Amino acid sequence: KAEMTMFATAFLAVVDLEREELRYASAGHPAPIVRGEDGASVLPMGGRGKGAALGLFPDANYETHSMKLDQIQQLLLFTDGIIEVENHEGEAFLQNRLVQAVSEEKCEGVDALLDRVLGRVRSFAENQRFDDDVCLLATELADLPTGGR
Repeated sequence: KAEMTMFATAFLAVVDLEREELRYASAGHPAPIVRGEDGASVLPMGGRGKGAALGLFPDANYETHSMKLDQIQQLLLFTDGIIEVENHEGEAFLQNRLVQAVSEEKCEGVDALLDRVLGRVRSFAENQRFDDDVCLLATELADLPTGGR
């Protein structure tokens, strides 16, 4: 019987209201996209980047990063199937197009954002079937009554 290496990617994010920061770590997962007042960008991973996937190394360590909540309006997490989808010429959608789509889609609420971003991906792929799993998850940070987030 052939041995098969099994692994999974993961991304953990914790919203810490007391410290007013987002703390996060990645295990081989694509970095989410954060949208703030200045547009959208890839959430900074710093140091060693996105870390090893879960299950590859028994003694793996995962670097924790943080960002102040006042820099975040929306956070979009996704699986790699969304950025690996190809058009008829074999060109992948890639993360830079996803950042551009999130930055350009000015809409109220994350439901509309997810619908529009997925629509842009499907249009790019010319409505071909996705070859890999596709998952989009977005959250929006709203102001608290105290004036903070």
